[in-house]
Amino acid sequence: MTTVLFDGVGNICDFCGLESDAFTDFACASFTHNGGTPFSIRYECAWGACPACAVLVKENRWEELLDRSVKFGIPACAKPLGVEAQVREDLSRLHAEFRKHRLEVH
Repeated sequence: MTTVLFDGVGNICDFCGLESDAFTDFACASFTHNGGTPFSIRYECAWGACPACAVLVKENRWEELLDRSVKFGIPACAKPLGVEAQVREDLSRLHAEFRKHRLEVH
């Protein structure tokens, strides 16, 4: 299995994938996630959240965050392919890994 390093993407929210000029960073220990693909992704950075996703993370509204991630994270051209349930399941596991490895900063 190949591991790909992920260390953030400019002004793109790490949760919903939308562009934003304002971010809240959430510290997170490094972890590797296998999303059911031939490769795994190694996350080695803080996660940047747009204002809408940051509120959901801070308030532990994980199901709403998942809904938002699925709504904006799947390209419109892929939705007719029936991938939404699979993507939702993988994002749910990814969010669980984020919660497990999130570092509380006081």
